[in-house]
Amino acid sequence: MIPADEAWRTILAHARLLGPVRLPLDRALGHILRTAAHADADSPPFDASAMDGYALRRADAA
Repeated sequence: MIPADEAWRTILAHARLLGPVRLPLDRALGHILRTAAHADADSPPFDASAMDGYALRRADAA
């Protein structure tokens, strides 16, 4: 087994950067957006959140 940093160096030495592509939404599964997506309108168009977020204590998460 090789160390993780050596594995990353090997991967990056052989990987090639792919350029952006345009895909229809139904073929975009598994791809990553190049830029942030912004909606023109809220959906649904009203406040519908049952919960605004989560709270936890650091000691409970460690």
